[in-house]
Amino acid sequence: MIENGIIKLDNIFNVPFEVDLIPKENKSSRPALPMQPTSITVHETGNVEESADARTHTKYVDNTRRYVSWHFTIDDNVIIQELPIIENAWHAGDGPKGKGNRTSIAVEICVNKGGDFEKAKNNAAKLIYYLKQHVGTVQFVTTHSKWIKKDCPHNILKSGWDNFLARIDNVYNVIQQEKKIYPVPDWAKESWKWAVEKGINDGIVQSPLEVQFTHMLFKYNKARKEGRL
Repeated sequence: MIENGIIKLDNIFNVPFEVDLIPKENKSSRPALPMQPTSITVHETGNVEESADARTHTKYVDNTRRYVSWHFTIDDNVIIQELPIIENAWHAGDGPKGKGNRTSIAVEICVNKGGDFEKAKNNAAKLIYYLKQHVGTVQFVTTHSKWIKKDCPHNILKSGWDNFLARIDNVYNVIQQEKKIYPVPDWAKESWKWAVEKGINDGIVQSPLEVQFTHMLFKYNKARKEGRL
């Protein structure tokens, strides 16, 4: 659900979601110009410091006096909303009247050392998929480099922009797969680990019966090794 440009959820497809808006008093990073978003722009923070996660960037954009801002920050653990998507952000570098700055939702993906960038990309893909489904005016997803000549998002462009778009398109399948995954109960963890190490299964529990069968197989194999059968 989105109200007044703010997502009213505590998670987006199982990714923790928080709202930490830039204070209205900060006129430099929160110009509060009205916006009807027609696109989503993907950025990378470019900050590889180990501490440069989503919360660090949120704190920065809350307090900076530079004319720089974005709507969402994403790392491998959380998605944080910085601005309502009905307000513009200074992110594209194409000027105060540029289409990037005035019509595009800005998504920043963290690249900090020690973070799981693949997971951060997956989290970003889930957010973008959600926005595409719930913001009817969004027509396309693009890169920072569309608006100005800048190698951003660097790592995603290097690995192939089409690959990232495919990742977004595949979110539905990922969600359906996640719905089918069951937790491994404590009593079966030893047998489940054994089955994964032996290549008997791929580590994903798709049915409680699968856990029970694996546990029975593990006990049978153990009994044979101990000469009890």
